Amino acid sequence: MIKAILGQLINDSIHGGVLKSVSLLARALFFVLVVPILGAGELAGYMYINSTALILSTIAILGLNEELPREIAGNLGIARGYFKWFVLLNSLATLLLVVTLISPSNALAIFLFALTALAGRFLNGVVRSVDPAIFEQIQNVPWVLFLICAATLHLDNAVDLIIARSASMCIVQWYAFHVISRSERQASNWELISLPTIIRRAISRGISKLGANLLLLGVVRGPIILPVWLGLGGNLDAVAFAVAIGEMIVQFGIIPVNRAYAKWCSNRPTTHQDWVRAVMTCLALVVGLSAFSLFALFMLGFVELWPSNIASSNMLSQALVFYSLVVAFYLVRYLVWSRGILEYEVVLLTAMMFIATAAIVATIDMQFWFLSLAFVTTIAVSMLATVAKRAFARAT
Repeated sequence: MIKAILGQLINDSIHGGVLKSVSLLARALFFVLVVPILGAGELAGYMYINSTALILSTIAILGLNEELPREIAGNLGIARGYFKWFVLLNSLATLLLVVTLISPSNALAIFLFALTALAGRFLNGVVRSVDPAIFEQIQNVPWVLFLICAATLHLDNAVDLIIARSASMCIVQWYAFHVISRSERQASNWELISLPTIIRRAISRGISKLGANLLLLGVVRGPIILPVWLGLGGNLDAVAFAVAIGEMIVQFGIIPVNRAYAKWCSNRPTTHQDWVRAVMTCLALVVGLSAFSLFALFMLGFVELWPSNIASSNMLSQALVFYSLVVAFYLVRYLVWSRGILEYEVVLLTAMMFIATAAIVATIDMQFWFLSLAFVTTIAVSMLATVAKRAFARAT
C-alpha cells in the first residue's frame, strides 16, 4: 500500500508539477528581483493588503469554491450553468482595475484584489472537478505574468504590486474561461443556474466551508494580519517574508491534494482503506515537504540571497515546517468534505486553531511564532484524522 500511495502522490505531483514549478520559480524570483527594491514596510504592506482582500473574498464566496466541485462532480453540462456569473464577476473586476489604475489607493487596491480573487475562486469551484489542468493554470500562470510585470516596470510599492497581481489574475481567468467554455467535450443538456439557487446552495451547504476557510486563512495569514489588528506595531517585513516563502511550500504541496479532492468529489471515499491512504499521504507530504524545503534553505542560503533585514533563517525554518503541516490539514479536511461529513466539526477545530494563533501572536516573541503554530497544527491534524477514522469506521 505504501508503494502505491507514494506512486500516486508522485504521479499527481508530476502531472501538475511542471506548471507549478514554473509558478514557484516566479515566486522565488520575485524575492530576488522585486523585494530588494521595495522600501521599508512595503513588503508587509503588500502582504497585509493581499491578506485583507483574501478575507473579504473568502466571506463573499460563501464556501462555494469548495462546495461546487461536489455539486458539479465533473459534469461539464452542470458547470456551464454557472459561467454567466463568473463573466459578471470578472467583468466588474476588470472595470475596477481600470478605476484603480487611474486613481490608485490602498482602499481601492483591497477591493480590487478581493473582487478579482472572488471571480477566480468562483471559476476554480466550477472547473475544479471538470478539468484539473485548467484549475492549475488559474492557480499558477498569474504568478508568471505578475513577475514579468513587476520586474520590468520596477514596481516599488504595495499598491502597484497589488494592481499588477490583479491584472495578471484577470487576464488568466478570462483565458481559462474561454478555453473551458469552448471545450469540445460532450456535455449533457444544461440550463443557467439562477442567483437565488446559488445563494440557497451556499447557505445550505457552503456556510460551514465559509467558516472553515475564513478561520484557516486567519491561521495561515495570522502572523501578518493579527499584529495589525491587535495594534502590536513593529516592522513585520521578516514575518511577511517567512509567510510568503511558506506559502510557496503550500502551493507545491497542494498539487496532489487538489487532485485527490477532485477525484474524491467524483468517486466518494467510503471505506477505512480510503482513510488509511489519506493519512499515509499526509505523513508523506509533511516529511517530504519539510525535508525538501529545509534542505533547500540550507543549500541556497536564503539570508545571503536576500536582504538580511527581511530574512531570518530561524524564522524561515519554523515557517517551512508549519506550512508543510498546513498542507496535511488541507488533505484530511478535503477527505471528510468530499463525503459531506464532519463539516461543523472542521469549523470548530479550525476556530480553536485561530484562537490559539491569536494567543501566540499576542503573547510570544515573533521569533517563535511559527514553531508554536507548527505545534498547534500538528495537534489539529491528529485530532481531525482521529475523528475521521471513527466516521469512516461507522460507515464500513
